[in-house]
Amino acid sequence: METQNRRQFLTTSGGAFCALSLGLGACGEGRESDRGQTADEGTVSGGRLENTVYGDVVLGEPAAPVEIIEYASMTCGACAHFHTNIFPELKAKYIDTGKVRFILRNFVTNSVDLSASMVARCGGEDKFYALIDLMFAERDKFLGGDPVTGIADIVRRAGLSRTDVDSCLQDKELQKAIIISRDEGAKQYNVNRTPTFVVNREEIIVGAGSIEEFDRVLAGYL
Repeated sequence: METQNRRQFLTTSGGAFCALSLGLGACGEGRESDRGQTADEGTVSGGRLENTVYGDVVLGEPAAPVEIIEYASMTCGACAHFHTNIFPELKAKYIDTGKVRFILRNFVTNSVDLSASMVARCGGEDKFYALIDLMFAERDKFLGGDPVTGIADIVRRAGLSRTDVDSCLQDKELQKAIIISRDEGAKQYNVNRTPTFVVNREEIIVGAGSIEEFDRVLAGYL
């Protein structure tokens, strides 16, 4: 059954990714290099979760003086390192204190990445960053075996059922929105690897960096 599910996933999600991907490499490329780089449960209406997020989700004070946009891939080892080891201190020092508003934009590089990114957005704004953290912490569950089963196992603890996950992955508008956001990041900020951070839409930090690097850059804006 797992082999069948994985084959079906690669046929549908992979095909969707290939069809929607524009100009950033052939389908199936980028996986190895990329790795070096309780709200109410959603309801299903017409095959789509009603609280799905299509745009930016701001973490922190919307009027904070500094904005950080992260372009991240859910299959990226460097992104996982940032979110598990650096982001908690960045959040405590700058986001929770009202100095920084933080936005994560999915920069998808393969079909598994696209599926994980979609599911993170199908939990609604209140669950978005919690689902991102969960999936980065346990990404091994969907990088091997059946990706959808791995993703569903992770997000079940945040209140999303397997039915929710399956319905989410059929949302063609969400697929398109994520790909368009990825392409806009590449065009506007020349993003070509993950993670990439854009500070106040001016300064670029490429790679996971360190809290000391963020301290240095943010000092110029605060």
